[in-house]
Amino acid sequence: PAIFGVRVLSGKLTPNVDIVNREGERLGKITQIQESGQPISQAFEGMEVAVSMPKPIFGRHIKEKDILFVDIPEDQARKLKMRFAMRLTVNDMQALDELIEIKRKKDAMWAV
Repeated sequence: PAIFGVRVLSGKLTPNVDIVNREGERLGKITQIQESGQPISQAFEGMEVAVSMPKPIFGRHIKEKDILFVDIPEDQARKLKMRFAMRLTVNDMQALDELIEIKRKKDAMWAV
């Protein structure tokens, strides 16, 4: 598995979520998150943690300084944008908008 450090720039990160890069390529699932060598169930904005993923190869699929996104389902993205936008932080809204923009490169109607 690939084990590498990440800084959570916005939102919350949990195990068992799919990750995509800025090109919209699915990189796989996060299997575990650790802080100071101990497994944790979630990481929040500003935290620096280690994550493990079985599929990607660090240096080939993931490179240092890459910005990665949780690949949330389209219906959840739509609900967040339409119903819960007021509850999102500015950083969370920017991340959601960027993910929607990435997804719309392949499907112009994604989360409409």
